[in-house]
Amino acid sequence: MCARKIVIVITLSLLIAVLPLFAIDDSNPTTMSNIGVNNSSTNKIIIGVPEFINSEAQDDYVNAVTTKTYGDHTNYPPDGMGQDNGGTIGDRTTLTEVQYTGSNWSEKLRQDIFTGTPSDWYISNPGITYGGGYFRDDSSFGFGWIYCKNIDLSAANCAEVRFSLNIAGEWVGEMGVVSVYFWDSNDWQKIAELVDGEEEVQTISSTSSAYFVSDFKVRVEYGFGGEEWFRANNWVIEARYTYQYHAFQSVYRFDNVVHDEYTIENLVVDFADGSSSTENIEFRFAAGDTTPDNLVYTSNGEDDFVVSVTDYLIGPTCYIEIRDTNRSSSDSTADVWKIDRLYLHLDIPSPAWVILGENQFLEFPQEFQYVLEASTPAGLGLWWLNDTTYFSINQFGQITNSTLLQVGSYGLQVFVNDTWGRTIDSTFTVIVQDTIDPIWIVSPENQLVEYGEFFVYSLSAYDAAGIGSWILNETDHFSIDSEGTIRNNTLLEERIFAVNVTVADMNGNAISESFKVNVSDTITPEWVVMPENQTLEYGYTFVYPLSASDIAGLHTWWISDGTNFRIDNKGVIENNTILAVNTYGLHIYLNDTHGNILTGFIEIIVNDTIPPEWITYPENKTIEFGNMFQYQLQVYDLAAPLGWWMNDTVNFQIDSNGFISSKTVLNVGNYTIQINVTDQHGLHASVIIIIEVDDTTNPEWTMIPEIQELEFGEQLALQLYATDLSEIGQWSVNDTTRFQITNEGFLTSLGNLASGWYYIKVTVMDTQGNPSSIVVKIFVKLPTTITATTEPPSPLLLILAISGIGIGTVVLFASVRTWRTVRLERIKQLEESKGDVDKALEYLDSIKPNKKDESGEI
Repeated sequence: MCARKIVIVITLSLLIAVLPLFAIDDSNPTTMSNIGVNNSSTNKIIIGVPEFINSEAQDDYVNAVTTKTYGDHTNYPPDGMGQDNGGTIGDRTTLTEVQYTGSNWSEKLRQDIFTGTPSDWYISNPGITYGGGYFRDDSSFGFGWIYCKNIDLSAANCAEVRFSLNIAGEWVGEMGVVSVYFWDSNDWQKIAELVDGEEEVQTISSTSSAYFVSDFKVRVEYGFGGEEWFRANNWVIEARYTYQYHAFQSVYRFDNVVHDEYTIENLVVDFADGSSSTENIEFRFAAGDTTPDNLVYTSNGEDDFVVSVTDYLIGPTCYIEIRDTNRSSSDSTADVWKIDRLYLHLDIPSPAWVILGENQFLEFPQEFQYVLEASTPAGLGLWWLNDTTYFSINQFGQITNSTLLQVGSYGLQVFVNDTWGRTIDSTFTVIVQDTIDPIWIVSPENQLVEYGEFFVYSLSAYDAAGIGSWILNETDHFSIDSEGTIRNNTLLEERIFAVNVTVADMNGNAISESFKVNVSDTITPEWVVMPENQTLEYGYTFVYPLSASDIAGLHTWWISDGTNFRIDNKGVIENNTILAVNTYGLHIYLNDTHGNILTGFIEIIVNDTIPPEWITYPENKTIEFGNMFQYQLQVYDLAAPLGWWMNDTVNFQIDSNGFISSKTVLNVGNYTIQINVTDQHGLHASVIIIIEVDDTTNPEWTMIPEIQELEFGEQLALQLYATDLSEIGQWSVNDTTRFQITNEGFLTSLGNLASGWYYIKVTVMDTQGNPSSIVVKIFVKLPTTITATTEPPSPLLLILAISGIGIGTVVLFASVRTWRTVRLERIKQLEESKGDVDKALEYLDSIKPNKKDESGEI
């Protein structure tokens, strides 16, 4: 069907009135009320009055429907969307959305890698193994299964379930099968058998509502009868859910469009009243393509619009697609749009360039001249440009500079219109360049620098445009300032640096030169503290920290004597063993990380100035006469073995361990001993102790004599025996009137003894004055004419006898007269010897027997 066209004839008088005021800007869509308006102040008519001729524009209306994919439309083209602007309702086209059902897939479970049985999954055991990220058949068993955890598919809008598995293997025949089962809440249902072969993803799906349950799961089961095998991973379960949405989409066609004569080529859409929309609609345009995909405008469905389609109007048959923008589950409204007119507005051609502006290069400070050329059937009108500060243009399109152009880029936009006010423009750049390089005043030369020193090296260059920048290739280690001075920005390691320096003028012209910076380390480490000779006490640990520094860092310490000494990586010298008293010469060496060696020498003088030290200081000792003397001395000295000496070697001896012992039994007395102990270096300790030998032991009686019975008139002759280490020095009796005892302990009576009892105290004393006493009991019988008793006398008589009062007394019991005579005599003696009686009573008290009562009291 031919396009419907309207030819608009614009009168000369109208053009003269409006064209100087309007220029068409078709770069952006505008509302229809703004078509042709240009508010730019840069498009100025410089000279002359343009002459206008008649021109014609053309409107092509949509001709037919090509396809209607979604929704519905009434009064569609060619009847609808026609040229009757504001016509009857019947001339309008109504676009209405229709409800559709859509769906989307949702991933419910994904298990890509199998290193073991996932949580809440189940396998047969035996039957399934794992390896390399796969689950596999158990080759030793031939049957097995694995199924996943529960998945909820109970949603009402669930429409399909899909299971996919990446699997590879070999199984053939009736004895080899790998099957997939779906769970329907009651039982496993076999869905499909998988195919063996190379590794690939196999997919099984079902739309059966039996599987849309809350505990859906998938089981993979195999049964092999021979050498079959499989491995699988990437277990994925997806569900498809449906939803309702509204949509409209239709394509309309333009026929016989003039596509190669007009510059202004706009799509015009005029909406009618009555649209009801909650979403935008899109307009897509193309020539020769029944499915246009060039989005030219998105409309709210109510406001009219105009948009350029020049980029897509390349053929006579064109298509416009109108479609909604929301087809999601949230689109619950059937929207309605009403379009009164839909057409292509084509207008007269604008001028065309014969010589289009191109970028121009100018060497500073040359003059600039450049001519552009354009043509148009309507005739050229005016020339003008955007930059009148540096340039000017005449009415022949010739551009010149109006002032000296500095180095730089000048963007020019040149405009020319025709006699109808149609404007074209050309944009290009005038580049004023400086291609002359700077020159060196001081050119780079190789440099030698000591490691650790600051590197400062100044260069100099000249350029008429001025020096703009200095650049180094080696910015990790060097920097250069705006004056051309190079400095190190870090500590330079010992090596040769290849440095390239570039100097550029203000316009970017540059020259480069390379040179080398040779960094070498010729300085050995330095002592922070100079090593000095050391004196060490014998037996002490030797620790001597050395301190040195080097900017390159210290590397290794070592010494000349590794047998007696060692040195660690911090320079601390220590002894390896106990150093003997001696002078040790030690050479010390230290290198830095570059191999420079520092040396030093010290002497370590080991002296022993500490004599042996008593662990327990020797003390005077006392021993009992007759005992052997033993005494262990304890002394400490590292310079062992020790030598012992003592002054008295007659009575004593001392061994190599300081143990003193007597050689024989020592006599009572004091022995002064001087003891010296000497270490291996001649240092000694000396002490004097006194050994006191005391005899505090009483003589011991060899035998205690029994009661001696004498006939009346018989003499006493009794040999007593006592022993003592100090020898017996003296014997004595308490009654020397009637008895005597020799130095050998022989006791005899003096004269005849009267009848009765005698208690004689005999004392023996050793040569050291230690006494020991016994009581010898003597009974002298009565003459044969007198009857006597052999009973012992009363205690009183015993007391008298012991105290010496009754010495030589004969106690007669047969004659009262005799008793009275004795009594008178003894009373007299008692008065004279009262003190002796008291002593005798004390003695008797000490020897009397004791008896305890029932309570235990004596």
